[in-house]
Amino acid sequence: MKNYFCFLVSFLTFLYVNSQVGSINSTINDQDFVFHDNLKIKNFSLRDGLSQVTCNDLLKDNSGFVWIATADGLNRFDGKEFKHFKHNESDSLTISGNFITRLLQDKAGKIWIGTNGNGLNVYDQYMDIFRRIKLKNSKDNNEIISAIAQDKDEIIWVASTISGLHRIELNGDNSFSQDNYFSNQKLSGLLVDENNDLWVGSFTGQVYRMNVNKSESLTTNLNISVNGNVQAFYKTENELLIGSDTGLYTYNLNEETTQLIELDNQADFETRHVVAFLKATDSTVWIGTGNGLYLYNWKNKTTVKKIVYTDDDSIGLSNNTVQSLLTISQNQILVGTANSLNLIDFKDPYFKNISKDKKGRHLLNDNVIFSILKDGDDLWIGTSDGGLNLIRNDKTYFLNSSKTDASRIFGTVVRAIVKDEENNRLWLATTRGLGLIDLQTFDPENPKIKAFYHNPGDSNSINMDFIKDIALDQNNNLWGATFG
Repeated sequence: MKNYFCFLVSFLTFLYVNSQVGSINSTINDQDFVFHDNLKIKNFSLRDGLSQVTCNDLLKDNSGFVWIATADGLNRFDGKEFKHFKHNESDSLTISGNFITRLLQDKAGKIWIGTNGNGLNVYDQYMDIFRRIKLKNSKDNNEIISAIAQDKDEIIWVASTISGLHRIELNGDNSFSQDNYFSNQKLSGLLVDENNDLWVGSFTGQVYRMNVNKSESLTTNLNISVNGNVQAFYKTENELLIGSDTGLYTYNLNEETTQLIELDNQADFETRHVVAFLKATDSTVWIGTGNGLYLYNWKNKTTVKKIVYTDDDSIGLSNNTVQSLLTISQNQILVGTANSLNLIDFKDPYFKNISKDKKGRHLLNDNVIFSILKDGDDLWIGTSDGGLNLIRNDKTYFLNSSKTDASRIFGTVVRAIVKDEENNRLWLATTRGLGLIDLQTFDPENPKIKAFYHNPGDSNSINMDFIKDIALDQNNNLWGATFG
């Protein structure tokens, strides 16, 4: 009865989720992003619910959930909340270990999970249980799974750093039949291409091609010389891109030649640790490296774009060590790094948020905005409690009131800003008088602002210091509306 109840709850939950979840971007608002040129970046870390910040692999399943392989548990993300799956010693239906390395959803909907030191698992979403798969010829269950792939015949291929390559076929009675290849080699990368050929990479730089269509798999030794650990592949029309911990290599399939490609010729370091590829267009591919994320045009062998971590942590990636890549939608990709998950949106932003507490290129000192004036490349912002803000040349200046400097702005509330084009100056309406800025001599590093106050003994002074609005007429006369 208990098992039946668990199954019923799991099944109903699955049906509900399947009807509710579309994709991750449906629950993330535009205001959550940091804006950087023509892209937006949203960072997810421990404070957002990740169980651990190292994102080794990413998967979007058939229901729209995003799965994240971390070094401390498997995470499922619905665009709003993270759910954690972890090993439980007293429950054999939980995942076998918490250090997750690789993820794959097969055509039947099951999710295959590789671990570091705890073997292979299959997750059944209908039953909400994990099944642990003992690999053939494996001496114990301490397998380190480095890659998982599925071919066109729905055969699962698993690469291990301990026991080589495993071929797993699901039988009709839900059992598995297995074969083992390269049992004495440490394998690290797999790719099934459009011809249903399986490409296999090793820790020692060797690359094999297996024709899985044959009744007996035919292994082809290729003349590929790659230094270091082969970690990932990407197939183009005439080339095989090979990611290694020593850099990016290309193997020309027609000429059978290998070339080392430097992605960043402007940097004073070599591009290393190429671990992930993701198709961008018919001629470009995203490449995740230990030096950031690169968009590479493989037809003309040029780097189109580079996205990296920035020192001020306000724009760019959360970390330069890119571990995994995933397409979310036509304009969005997920970038898993060694320190947090990044969602990048490439749509042209229709609205850019400039505020006090949002991480971004421009920051204000107050969120209540009373007035705005755009003057050439300068943006003047009058606030409710922060005085006058100026954004000039990608830098924000805060022109606050000063008790010790009479030349500084005299009020924290700037109700209106008007430009006198004829005399090249700004008028400021504040709650403590009228301000005047001479734009010809103004220096934001050392601001000088002239003040006009109400003087009961002077009929030519303004009639009150609390000024709500100002306007210039066609004769360049300044009009002011006061409070009281």
